[in-house]
Amino acid sequence: MKHSRHWRRRVADSICWLTFDKADSSVNTLSQETLDELAQELEAPLDPNVRGLVIESGKSSGFPESATARSITCASSRTFPGHG
Repeated sequence: MKHSRHWRRRVADSICWLTFDKADSSVNTLSQETLDELAQELEAPLDPNVRGLVIESGKSSGFPESATARSITCASSRTFPGHG
């Protein structure tokens, strides 16, 4: 899997945590690059013991700025192997 600049993944207690922390920015904003990296993270194989996924912000300012319905729809309309 290619290294992500904007996302960190960790697994704890059967939960996969994806932390969005846009590099070189004081706020998290969605862009084609961050959405492509999110898709890459979601497509990566998970340990079979993982039972849930949490997406969180790595910024204290909140999550995310300037998210548009179109960008979220594009990200959520993909089908990921092993995830329905």
